[in-house]
Amino acid sequence: MLINSGENILTQCARSYQDSYQSLYQITPALWNAECQKGKGPEETLKALLLGKTHFTSISKRGKNQRNSPNNTAEKILAAMSRGQNFNALYDGGQNQSSNLSVSVTGKVNPKAHFLLLRRNSASDRRSQILYDFEKRLDVKGSAQERKIILDTLSRISHSPTARTFMKNFIADHGNAAIRFDHIDGAQLDASAGHKTVIGIQGETGSLGGSKVEVILSDQYLRADADWRAANLVDTLAHELLGHGVEIVEAQQSHSSEIYNQTSLDEREAFLVGWNVGADLRAPIVDPEEELYAKDYARHDLQSYLDDFHLEDQEYLLMLDPQDSDPVAVYQHRKSMVKKMIANEYEERRDQKIQELILKHLRDVHGIDSLGDILSRTLMNEKETTDDLHQLVAMDDSLTDSIAHFKTPAGKKEFLRLKAAFKTPFFRRLQSRVDDLSRSLVKNISRQPMFDYGDEDGDLKIKRVHALWVRDLKTHSKDCSKHFKDILAADPGFDICQ
Repeated sequence: MLINSGENILTQCARSYQDSYQSLYQITPALWNAECQKGKGPEETLKALLLGKTHFTSISKRGKNQRNSPNNTAEKILAAMSRGQNFNALYDGGQNQSSNLSVSVTGKVNPKAHFLLLRRNSASDRRSQILYDFEKRLDVKGSAQERKIILDTLSRISHSPTARTFMKNFIADHGNAAIRFDHIDGAQLDASAGHKTVIGIQGETGSLGGSKVEVILSDQYLRADADWRAANLVDTLAHELLGHGVEIVEAQQSHSSEIYNQTSLDEREAFLVGWNVGADLRAPIVDPEEELYAKDYARHDLQSYLDDFHLEDQEYLLMLDPQDSDPVAVYQHRKSMVKKMIANEYEERRDQKIQELILKHLRDVHGIDSLGDILSRTLMNEKETTDDLHQLVAMDDSLTDSIAHFKTPAGKKEFLRLKAAFKTPFFRRLQSRVDDLSRSLVKNISRQPMFDYGDEDGDLKIKRVHALWVRDLKTHSKDCSKHFKDILAADPGFDICQ
């Protein structure tokens, strides 16, 4: 935590308390604040409490050998700190294992940082150490509530072995990250099914230069249902920070930044990190793509998944994979699929428009005003379909341009450079991790339940709409044109009375 030099010493000291002090050192907020009242800074307060007899007598020892008593241990560590020494080795309590206390101190003394960690040997404490070291490399911005949501999610994520591996990679590569909630174009709050969820782009990660990345989480999360957010944010934050964040730093250090995101390995690894973290934690599956990927990978047939993946977004459209041998053929295949998708979207939009007219008829003519959420969902689906059509047309144009480009000598040289890059250690390591994560997901996904959206009420309403519509058609079969004039006026092509 950075301390503002404009604050008085009491405020600085009070703000420097961390929850981990209670579990690791048995230093409660009350003890901390009482010591702060003596006019000491954070560093002196921590030293004083670590040397206090009442604190250290709560740490048990094995045997009667006092050579490495807790007080002596603390004094040695604090003496090393005062000399500004790096003290990276674990203190094991003596050759005869007379004490169960072990100590790790990293870095030189810095009054603006918390540098001391006393810990007992356990898997939980190793996890805490990794999380502690990882969080020191993060600049979490926002209100107290926003920061709490992010830090609580990170704490939960750290229980995943997959997450801890990528955290250690980030630490080893001297990565740094700024994280915040903010507006993201394309993210929407969806409350149409009676539950507030976020659809569209939920997170973004980019480079800030060097080894620093920026992670932006959609501020729509702050308005979503808490249970859905808790399940989904684990996936998204792991995807963005531990997937893309680690990749960006590694690519920068491998001088591969300009080329690594031209392959789907970049995005596939990020997805797999998020999915595996969820599988490790047995968190509910909130992304149906996770199940589809695992099934395709288990069948050793990812082609259908990759086809859908590349057409999911403009960003993924032109990515090439290590197995691709001819970019022109690849893009021509994708172009044919885009053409089919455009035709399907036009048909779907017409169906949605007809559904809208039916719902409005039941509302305005029959006075059924309890179908507003279904109508809202239909209108939102219509907008999404229109947006998808615009994107698909743009994708078709982009593929046309790329096909022409890769037929030129310059395009052919560009592809040869990409194929050569796929053979470098960075890309081989990336491919290996994708394979390892894929196998792990197939093995562990069965432990995850599906997230329960509990949309039975919405399903019943849709069935009710269908029943009302069928009855309405039968009742007014003889005066169809008159009764349904509102629909026919809006869409004369709807053969409702045939």
